[in-house]
Amino acid sequence: MQALSHLAKERPPEPISALAAYLLKHKSTYEQGPDNSPPPEAENKS
Repeated sequence: MQALSHLAKERPPEPISALAAYLLKHKSTYEQGPDNSPPPEAENKS
């Protein structure tokens, strides 16, 4: 969601490339931890 928000604010001429660059830059945020639990943003909220 944060990556899409970034794209909406920046409006880059090549959004797919910009999305890939954003995810690579922030990949540690989206990687699973050593206990294999998903990051807090990825948990399903019921």
